[in-house]
Amino acid sequence: MGWIAALSVLVASILVWILYRQGTKRLLELHGAEFKAYNETAFREIIEDSPEKNFLRVTRLARELESRRGQRAILVPALERGTAIHHINQNGTFSAKGPYFVSWRSGNWKHTNRVHLVSVLRGKAGWGFKPDHYEQIGVIREKGVAVLEYGTSRHPPLTIRDFARLQRKRADQ
Repeated sequence: MGWIAALSVLVASILVWILYRQGTKRLLELHGAEFKAYNETAFREIIEDSPEKNFLRVTRLARELESRRGQRAILVPALERGTAIHHINQNGTFSAKGPYFVSWRSGNWKHTNRVHLVSVLRGKAGWGFKPDHYEQIGVIREKGVAVLEYGTSRHPPLTIRDFARLQRKRADQ
C-alpha cells in the first residue's frame, strides 16, 4: 500500500511540474519581449572587494521600512532566521548603531514601497556583524555604509511570473 502512495505522489509531482512549465511557456509567449526589455534595464548588484578581508562592498537596491514612530530603515539579511534592519537617519545616512533584529509580530514596522540604492558591507563565508542590541545574539550578514540614491527609480530584475503579476496590476489600475 505504501508504494501506491509513493507512486501517486510521484505522478502528481510530475503533473505539477509539466503544468508549471506550460504556464511559464505561455507567459513567455505573451510577455516575452516586454519581459526581456524590462530586465535589460534592471539594476543588478555591484560587488567589489573591501579593505577588510572578510567583507565585500556591495551596491544594491533595498526596500525601505518605516516604524509607527516614523523611523526609517532597510532590511539586511541575517545568517540565522529572523528579520534584521539598519536605521536610516533623518539626514539620509545610516545610523552608527545597528544593525539589529526586529519582530514582525509587533506590527511596528511596515514597508513604504520606496526603494533606495545603498552601499553595504557584506560578510563572506559566515562572517557578519553582531546585533547592536545587548539582548540579541546571532550574525547579521550586512551593514549599511551609505545611501547612494534615496528613492531611486531603478528596479530589480524579475522572474516571468513576477513580471506577469506586475503587468496585471498595471492593467487593473
